[in-house]
Amino acid sequence: MRAITAWVNKEKPDFIAVTGDLVSGFIWDRTPNTKFWEKEAENFAMKMKELNIAWGFVPGDHDYEADADEEIMMNTLNKYTHSTAHKNNYKLY
Repeated sequence: MRAITAWVNKEKPDFIAVTGDLVSGFIWDRTPNTKFWEKEAENFAMKMKELNIAWGFVPGDHDYEADADEEIMMNTLNKYTHSTAHKNNYKLY
């Protein structure tokens, strides 16, 4: 998280878009019921709150390899005031 803090302090963005892979599925140890994804998302969300930065999220393939589905991801992210995440209900067909 130090790298994020340094980058935000240098660039001073108004918004951060996380365009996939908030977590890496490769570091998840696959232990059941650990809420790995939720804990990692909370770490990120708390850092964004500390830095007072609004942010959005699009899940990547590694997010889906962890222990959270889309519903868990959106419910988790919607808890945080700086998160602009919401489920896309758009239907192509």
